[in-house]
Amino acid sequence: MKPPPAGDGHDRDEEGRDLKAPLPELEAAMSVIPNNEEWEGWSRIGMALWVASGGQGFDAFDAWSKKHPKYDERNTKMRWGKYYLSPPDRIGAGTIFYLANQADPSWRSKIKIPEAPDWQKKELEKAERALAEQERALAEKARIDELARMSRVEYDRKRKTAAADLKIRTKTLDEEVEKRRRQPGAKPSPQPDKIETLKKTAGDLVQEPDILDRFGKAVQKRGLIGETTNAKILYLTLTSRLFERPVSVVIKGVSAGGKSFTVETVLGFFPAEAFFARTGMSEHALPYSEEDFQHRHVVVYEAVGLDSETASYFIRTLLSENRICYETVEKTSEGLKSRVIKKDGPTGLITTTTATALHPENETRLLSLGVIDSPEQTRAVMRSLANRAAGGQLPEDDQPAWQALQQWLAAGERRVVIPYAKVLAEHIPPAAVRLRRDFATLMSLIAAHALLHRELRPKDEKGRIQATVRDYEVVQGLVATMFAEGVEATVPPTVRTTVEAVKAIGSSEVSIAALAKHLGLDKSSVRSRVRKAIGRGYLINNEPKEGLPARITLGDPLPNETQILPGPDVLRGDPGGEGHETGGISPRDTESDEAVSGKAENSEKSPRIDPKSAPEAEKSTETKSAEGPHGASVPPGETISEPYPPI
Repeated sequence: MKPPPAGDGHDRDEEGRDLKAPLPELEAAMSVIPNNEEWEGWSRIGMALWVASGGQGFDAFDAWSKKHPKYDERNTKMRWGKYYLSPPDRIGAGTIFYLANQADPSWRSKIKIPEAPDWQKKELEKAERALAEQERALAEKARIDELARMSRVEYDRKRKTAAADLKIRTKTLDEEVEKRRRQPGAKPSPQPDKIETLKKTAGDLVQEPDILDRFGKAVQKRGLIGETTNAKILYLTLTSRLFERPVSVVIKGVSAGGKSFTVETVLGFFPAEAFFARTGMSEHALPYSEEDFQHRHVVVYEAVGLDSETASYFIRTLLSENRICYETVEKTSEGLKSRVIKKDGPTGLITTTTATALHPENETRLLSLGVIDSPEQTRAVMRSLANRAAGGQLPEDDQPAWQALQQWLAAGERRVVIPYAKVLAEHIPPAAVRLRRDFATLMSLIAAHALLHRELRPKDEKGRIQATVRDYEVVQGLVATMFAEGVEATVPPTVRTTVEAVKAIGSSEVSIAALAKHLGLDKSSVRSRVRKAIGRGYLINNEPKEGLPARITLGDPLPNETQILPGPDVLRGDPGGEGHETGGISPRDTESDEAVSGKAENSEKSPRIDPKSAPEAEKSTETKSAEGPHGASVPPGETISEPYPPI
C-alpha cells in the first residue's frame, strides 16, 4: 500500500494536509486497521503513528502490533525507540486515516473522548452554574417586567401561577411588580386602550338587552337547527369560565345526533383562550399538558377519552378542587427524583357521549343535556343541509364581534352578587344530595347571564354586578327540566313517551322493532331511550343474554311531575309583574325550538317555563320598554343581610 506524498517535515505536507491528529482519533483509526504487514509495512505505519501522535501513540501501536501472529514485545518497543533517535518527517496522520477508511468507513464512530480531569470538571460545572444563574435572573426580570405592564385585573388572574413558575412568594412578586410600576419612565399599561378597542369591536352586543335570544338566532343562521336551547346553555357554560366555579356540561345522544356539531358551533363564538379542544387524551395528559388551565374549558369531544380511572380522577380533581397537584417519579442524571406537577384552575369541562351515564363520580359534577332524536328534527337538519348544498346564502361573519364581547367581559369587572340567593335556596326542595352541587351550578349560570348584561345591570357599593330576577327567570326557563331530571324528580319526555308506548302496545313483551314502528323512530334512537328507561327502572328487559333481541316489559310506574326550581314569581312577590328586569330570552324561545324539532315530547332537554310563571314573563316582555333597564332585584318586603358571595 503506497503512502501519501512526502511533505516538508513539518505539521503539514506539501498539499496542506495535517500530519498530526488528536490521539483519540488515531486510536480509533488504528483499532480498525488489519495487521498482516511484513516488517517494512509494519515499520512504516509505526513511523506514521509516531509523527501523527507526536511520539505519544505507543499504546495504540503496541495494541495494533499484537494483531500479528509474529508479535514481539521487545522488538516493538525497540522500533518505537528508534523513531525517537531518528524521527520520521514526511509521513503522518494521512496514512493512518487512509488505511482506516479502507478497512472501515465508519471508524470515526469508535472515537472515545477522554474524560476531563476532576479539577477541569469542577471548573466547567462552576462556569455552567454561573451562566445558568445569569440566564435565570434575566428571564425572571423579563417576566416581572411583563407582569408589571399588565392591567391589575389581568395581573390578578396570573399572579399565583407566575409566582409558582418563578419559585418566589406571591407577596414578593407583588412587591417587585409594584416596584417596577413606580419606576420613572415606566410604560403605562396599554390595557385601557385594549379594553376600549374590544368594546368597539363587540359593537352593540355590550348593550344588547336580549343577548341569548340574539345568540340563538346567530347559531341558527350557521346551520344549528333545533338545538338552540342546548347552544344557549353551552354559551352560559363557557361564559362561567370567568368565575371561580365554572359550569361543566355533557351532551348525551345517539351517534350522528349532532352533539359535536353543536359544541363546535358554539365554540366559534368564543376566543381561542377561552377553551382548548381535544378528541381524546391519555390518562396522564392533564397534569403533563403545557396548556394553561385557568379560566378555561377543557373540551373533549368523546367522553370515552376520559374512561380510565386515572384520567377520570384527574378531571374530577380539577373540577372540584380547581387544581391538580400530582407527584411523580422521573429519571434524572442523578437517578430517580420525585417531581410535583401543579396545574391551577378554575377549569370547566364540556364533553359528549352516546352512553346514558358517565362515571358516577363525574356524572354529578356535570349538567346533562340531550339532543333531539325526533323525525321532525332529522327532517329539519336535512333541509338545512340541502339549502347549503343548493347554494343558500352564507351567514354574515359576526363571530369576531362575539369573540370580542367575551374578551371585553374577561378584561373588566366580573364579580357578581345574587341578592335573592337565600330566598331561592328556601324555595328549592332538598330532594337529593346532588342538589348541593346543582345549586352552585345554578348560581354560576345566573351570574353568567348577569355578566353578559354587565352594562345593563345595577352595581353595588363595591362595584360588583347585581343579578336581577330576570337573570334567574331566563336560566330557570333553560334548565328547570334538567335539574328535576338530575334528581329524578321528573321523567324526561322521551322516557315518558317510550314507557307509555310500551304500555299502549299492550303485549306482555315488546321488541325494539315493534316499539320503533309505534313511535315512528329509528331503532338506534329507540334503543337509547329504552336504555335510559331501564336505567331508571321504568322498563325491564326480560332477555338475560347479550346479543339476543330485547324483550321489553313495564317496570316501576311513572312518577308524577315534581317541580324543583320555582318560578320567578316567588322572588318578585308581585304577580302583576312589576319590577321585571329586561335582558335575556323570552319564554317563546323554547317554543320556537320545539316548533322546529317536533314539540317537547321528542326532546330530552326541551325545558318549559313553569306555567304559573309564563303569564308573568309574557307581561314583562310587553312592558319592558316602559320600565327602567334594571328592575327590582329583591322581592318587596324581603330583607337580605348578606348577598350571595361574589362569583
